[in-house]
Amino acid sequence: MSELKSRQIFSNIQIVILLSILVSISIIIRISVFPSELPIYQDGEVYFWYANDMNILKDFPMWDKNTFPNTLWPTVLSGFFSVISSDNFVDYMTMQRSLTLGLSVLTAIPVFFLCKKFVDARYAIIASCLFLFEPRLIQNSLNGLSEPLFLLLGTLSILLFMNKKLIWVIVSFGILALFGLARYEGLVLIIPFSIMLKLCVIQHSQSHQ
Repeated sequence: MSELKSRQIFSNIQIVILLSILVSISIIIRISVFPSELPIYQDGEVYFWYANDMNILKDFPMWDKNTFPNTLWPTVLSGFFSVISSDNFVDYMTMQRSLTLGLSVLTAIPVFFLCKKFVDARYAIIASCLFLFEPRLIQNSLNGLSEPLFLLLGTLSILLFMNKKLIWVIVSFGILALFGLARYEGLVLIIPFSIMLKLCVIQHSQSHQ
């Protein structure tokens, strides 16, 4: 019933246009406060130097694994750093901020489709809007941290896990693995995912008996 109402209120083209407008406005806001001349500090700076060392060494730096367990984000960063040729480290930090900005904005799309599984499209758009324009998320997206990648992977894994096709459920576990590499806290989802998958398999087998 909710999907029928969604189709009556918004067509697919209208949804694409609305999301595009919201994403564009969100990007403009982030660019307007983009600290391009300032270096990244605190945790974001740690990710930067790890990625910089990885880019130079072409291997994982010999850092203390206990103090730096989350290596996915700097690994992604090092790949982008390899295409930059500059003597100014701020240029690399600008790249780092630009990537987290883009990942943060991109997350609004899976947020919409995830919310749409529970509510009408109009409310799902509101949820995406709240995500795009939440001040702390805007600020976080400009700090060069791993959270934007973490949120994107987490949202995608949950969205794909709720798909009816088994292939997408399997893919969700792959994304879940990356989710745990982005931040080790993501590993806690492995238990509920495994339990729910087991229950779905049991229910499916019983329905065919």
